[in-house]
Amino acid sequence: LDTNGHGTHCAGVICAQGPDVYGIAPDADLLVIKATDDGDMQCKDLANAIIKAVDLRANIISVSYSFLNREADIELLKTAAQHASDNNVLIVASTGDSGPVVTKPTFPASYPFSAGVGASDQNKSLWTGTTINPDIDILAPGVNVVLIGPGDAGKTTDSGTSYSTPYVAGVVALLMAASGKPPIDIADELKQSADSRDGIRDQLQQLYTEPELIVPIGVIKP
Repeated sequence: LDTNGHGTHCAGVICAQGPDVYGIAPDADLLVIKATDDGDMQCKDLANAIIKAVDLRANIISVSYSFLNREADIELLKTAAQHASDNNVLIVASTGDSGPVVTKPTFPASYPFSAGVGASDQNKSLWTGTTINPDIDILAPGVNVVLIGPGDAGKTTDSGTSYSTPYVAGVVALLMAASGKPPIDIADELKQSADSRDGIRDQLQQLYTEPELIVPIGVIKP
């Protein structure tokens, strides 16, 4: 049972089947692993969930949660994320919702073998709540997203990288089903082919004093 609601919201972005809300990949199969009861997750909880998902043969792991490097069990998370990569399992992870004032890497989004996702608005501009760091790979719609459960489907809307992340995971699932390519390869192609936004790059330039930290960001079209 989802006693928090966040997991159901994110799952619905991937595969809600209507009639009020449709997900990005409504025919996708979900493997649901509960890592926390109240939404206050620990690093070791997420690490264990990732390892379990890999061992149960998941293809894509969508993580709408982020940790800073100072967490006590951060090495466990890195080991789990590496385990996923070693088994060709893609982790799609949100950078977080702390806004542009926090520029430190967040994990697992910042691992080189993960896809770090920020949120864009209806104009394909960077959502101001997105946690900015050098490791954002791609932006996807994350503003005023229509959600399912708990309660009546379609009655709740919210904004955040938590919802842009499963959007990307759903797109990867669709492309994997259509092409048969490994999800990690598809994510790399998405990073290269999504629309670049000079305005987003300008915002990053204002946040970083070291130009070498600035990386191109792509935006998935809504």
